Amino acid sequence: MNGFGTYYFPTGEIYIGEFNDDVMHGKGKFKWPDGKVYEGGYVNGKKSGFGTLKTKDAIYSGEWLDGV
Repeated sequence: MNGFGTYYFPTGEIYIGEFNDDVMHGKGKFKWPDGKVYEGGYVNGKKSGFGTLKTKDAIYSGEWLDGV
């Protein structure tokens, strides 16, 4: 898949955003079944660039590199 789309993982996670060669790449939103949400940039399937992770207990907004 290339461009914008939605992917439903068998484990219940959902990714809504940009893809490049079937990989999350660009801007996107990732939702976990427990309510966590990440919204921001992806590079080659990993969180990268500016993004926000919201959990039931905390919010982190800042820079990500290689998923961390």
